[in-house]
Amino acid sequence: MNKRFVIASAAKQSMAKKILRDCFERKALAMTFFVLILLPFFSFSQTSEKSLNKQDWQFHKVGDKQWNTATVPGTVHTDLFDNKLIPDPFYGDNEKQLQWIENEDWEYETPFNISKQELNQQHIELQFVGLDTYATVFLNDSLILSADNMFRSWNVDVKGFVHKGRNKLRIVFASAVKKGKEEAKKLPYTLPGDEKVFTRKAQYQYGWDFGPRFVTCGIYKDVKLVFWNNAKIQNVQCVQKSLTDSLAELEFNCEIKSDVDGDFLLSANHTLTETGPDWSSTSNNIDETLIKLIKGNNIYSLKLSIKNPHLWWSNGLGEAYLYPFVIRLSDKKTIVDTAYLSIGFRTIELVQQPDIIGTSFYFKLNGVPVFMKGANYIPPDNFLPRVTKNDYEKIVDNAADGNMNMIRVWGGGVYADDAFYNACDKKGILVWQDLMFACAMYPGNDHFIENVSEEVTQQTERLRNHPSIAIWCGNNEISEGWENWGWQKQYNYSEKDSTIIFKNNSFMFKNNKNMVNAYDASRAYWESSPQIGWGHKESLLQGDSHYWGVWWGMEPFDVYKQKVGRFVSEYGFQGMPDSTASFKSHQKHPTGYETIKTYMERDYKVPTDFNDYIYVSQLLQAEGMKTAIEAHRRAKPICMGSLYWQLDDCWPGVTWSSMDYYGNWKASHYQTKRSNENILISVEEDANKLKVYVVNDELKGGNRKLFYKLM
Repeated sequence: MNKRFVIASAAKQSMAKKILRDCFERKALAMTFFVLILLPFFSFSQTSEKSLNKQDWQFHKVGDKQWNTATVPGTVHTDLFDNKLIPDPFYGDNEKQLQWIENEDWEYETPFNISKQELNQQHIELQFVGLDTYATVFLNDSLILSADNMFRSWNVDVKGFVHKGRNKLRIVFASAVKKGKEEAKKLPYTLPGDEKVFTRKAQYQYGWDFGPRFVTCGIYKDVKLVFWNNAKIQNVQCVQKSLTDSLAELEFNCEIKSDVDGDFLLSANHTLTETGPDWSSTSNNIDETLIKLIKGNNIYSLKLSIKNPHLWWSNGLGEAYLYPFVIRLSDKKTIVDTAYLSIGFRTIELVQQPDIIGTSFYFKLNGVPVFMKGANYIPPDNFLPRVTKNDYEKIVDNAADGNMNMIRVWGGGVYADDAFYNACDKKGILVWQDLMFACAMYPGNDHFIENVSEEVTQQTERLRNHPSIAIWCGNNEISEGWENWGWQKQYNYSEKDSTIIFKNNSFMFKNNKNMVNAYDASRAYWESSPQIGWGHKESLLQGDSHYWGVWWGMEPFDVYKQKVGRFVSEYGFQGMPDSTASFKSHQKHPTGYETIKTYMERDYKVPTDFNDYIYVSQLLQAEGMKTAIEAHRRAKPICMGSLYWQLDDCWPGVTWSSMDYYGNWKASHYQTKRSNENILISVEEDANKLKVYVVNDELKGGNRKLFYKLM
C-alpha cells in the first residue's frame, strides 16, 4: 500500500470521505475535481496487492529430497547456476552438458503469511504474470490451477483456499520437451518445427541459428496476491475518436468487475498525475459519471477532449509527447480502484495502393509518409528474468541513438516486457509486433486454438494503449515456409495431410486476426511476414520482403542495390563480437564461418591474427549494412522501410546483431547510425561515374549547399 495512504490521519480520511459523499449527492463537477485531487493523499483504496516474489522460495528436481534456494522471478537454469549445481550455461560448450535439464520435472514452493485484515477482504486473487510453461499449482495442498501457456497471465480467486497465518504455495513444472513430444505422437504426420510447436512457449528456447538450446521453466515474471472488495477495474482501453490540430477527442472504455449491485462514481482525469495536479492544462480534461454496477462484468465509457494537442512523433521527426491519465472508481466512502495510462496522440496508417510497379507498402504517421529505419528485436537473454528494466531501456536508447524509428518484435521470441514498450513510447520508436509464431506449422485441436485465442486477447489488451504499436503481424515466415521451403516433400505429406495441416493453420491465424481486430481495430493487421519468399520477383513488388540472397544465397553486397523491396523487414550479415568464451560452440549457423570467410575474401585481405579477424569481420558486416540501408533509402518512395536482422543478442555469440549480448556496439551499429541520419549523402559508383544522392527524411525541405571534391 502506498505510504502516503498509510500516514494519513483519521481526521483527514473522514474529511475526504465527507467531501466525496457530498459531491456524490450533489454531482457538482468542480467539487468532484477537488475531491479527486485530495483523495490520493487522504483515503484508503479498497484494492491492494502483495508481492510473493521475495518470499522464501526453494526448488528441487521432482524425486530428489534436497531442496535449494530459488529466486522469483527466475528460471530453473539460473537457480541451478546460483546454487553452484551447474556451470555457467553460456560458457564454452557447457550448453551440451546441460541438455538433461529440459527432460526433468521441477518443483517450487514457498510459505507466505495472510493477516486477519487481508483474510477479511471479499476477494483474494492469486495472479501469475508469467509461468513457463506447464505448471500445476497447489495452494495448501489443494490443486488450484493447471497452466500451459508461457504467454498468458493466470488469475485464481483463492479466498476459499487461504487461511490466517502461514500458507504454502507449491508449483510443479512438467518438462515442456516431454509434453511436446507426447502431443506430437498423437498426430499421424510430423509438423515442421518438431515438439516445440505443440507448446505455447518461446520458440527460440529450443535453439535457433543465433542462439543456444535452453528449454527452461520457472516463474519468469511476477506472482502476487490482489485483495479487493465490491468492484475493481479489469481493463481500460483508450480509443482516439478524432484528432485535429485543435482538438483530440478520446473515449475510455472501462471494463469493471463487480461483486455487488450498486452506485459508483467513475472518473477520467488528465490533469491529475501521480505527483499531483497539472494546472497548466487548458483542456476539458475531466469526465465523470454516476454508474450502476451489476454483479459480473460491466462496460462503461468516459469521454475527454484535449485542446490544441501535442502530437506523438517518431524518433527524428519531433517529440514523442505523452499525456498521463487517471481512471478512478469510487463509492460513497472510498476510492475502490485506480488505473493509470500514458497516451500519445497520433494517427498511424499502413498504405497499400496499386502503382506502376506493384502495390505500395508504407506507413503514414500523422498523415505523413515516413521511411521506417530500424531492426529486428529478439529476446535479450535466454533467461528472461535476468533482463532488467534498465536493460530494456538501454536497448531502446541504443536504437534511438542509431537514428532508428521502428523495431520489429520477432515472432520466435516473446511478447516483450512492459518496460520495453514504455521505453519505445518515450523514445518515439514505432513497433512492428509479431504474434509469437515462427518458421513452423502448428496443431489445430480445439484446446490449442482456445489457448492461443486467450493468449492473443490478453496480449492485445495489454499492448493496445501504447502509441508505439504500429502494426500487428500474424507470424514470421510461415506463409513463405509453407510455399517455398519444401516441407511437403521433406515430411512426405499425402495430399490429405497437406490439406489438414494447411486448413488448421489457416483457421488459427484467421481466428488470431479476428481476436486482434476485436480488441484493437485501430491498427493494421498483416497476415505473415513476408507473404512472398525472397526467391520470387513478386516479393520486391508488394508487401514486405525478407531478402536473404545476401548471406543465404551467397550473393555479393552489390545485389542489395538491385534487389530493393517495397518494405524490407529482414536482411542481414553476421559480425563477430569483441570476445566470446568459445567461438566454435557459439556459432549456430551451420556454414556461418565459411560464409563470413567467403565474403571477406572478396573485399579484404583475410587476417591471420584472431583479434584482427574479429575487427575485419565487423568492418565487413558494417559495409554490407551500409550498402543495403543506403540502397533502400535511395529508392524512396518506392521502398519505404529498412529493418535489418538483428538488433540485439540473447547470448554471447557470433550472430547478425549490431550490438552484442553485453550491449556493446559493433562497427555496423556505428555505420547504421550514419546511414540512418535524416539527411543522408550517399555515393554510388556507376561505371566510370560517381552518383551523389541526397535523401531527406525531415518533415520540411529547404535549400542546402552540397560541396564535393575529388582527392
